[in-house]
Amino acid sequence: EIGVRLVGSEMCIRDSGIDADFLANAEASLGYEVMLNKRGTTYRQLGDSDKTDITREKALALLLEHPAMVKRPILNHNGTFHIGFKPAQYEEIFC
Repeated sequence: EIGVRLVGSEMCIRDSGIDADFLANAEASLGYEVMLNKRGTTYRQLGDSDKTDITREKALALLLEHPAMVKRPILNHNGTFHIGFKPAQYEEIFC
């Protein structure tokens, strides 16, 4: 079992939004399809025009406008981005 504690630049994107550079870098590594949370309330409340024909540019714009739609957590460790939290995944990353 591992313990993970975030120290320093903890970021609550619901309150403060998400940094466009961080979002673009994470997307370049993970892909917008992985980052866009289509199961959440915010996505489900979007109009049909926002939910159809989603391109990278459209997804990034939606994620900047509605940061609650970003799947979390996103971890940047040693220059590599990871998304989600599964104990086995974090054990592999940190051990």
